[in-house]
Amino acid sequence: MVSTRRDAGKDVAAIIIEPITGLNNNVATPYFYKRLRTIAKENGIPFVVDETKTGVGITGKMWGHEYWYLQEPADIVTFGGKAGISGFYYVPGYRQDELGVSYD
Repeated sequence: MVSTRRDAGKDVAAIIIEPITGLNNNVATPYFYKRLRTIAKENGIPFVVDETKTGVGITGKMWGHEYWYLQEPADIVTFGGKAGISGFYYVPGYRQDELGVSYD
């Protein structure tokens, strides 16, 4: 899909995934999430985990994506909902301005 879009002159802004989908509470295997992380890393695409429904201890761990056992963390994690507060965090060195200057 990424190569198809790029061949068409289009880009992929991000891969955004939920640990447990809001629709039917579906969950994929850790292998699936690890593969998505690899695809994102290989293609320079931000890997974003939406922890709105699963963050802050709801799943038994602080973050639902901890069950994926990723070798590299998500670039950005968003949270809110039952947490009582909304926000996001990102890995060190990720934030850059439009000129590529890092703030971390």
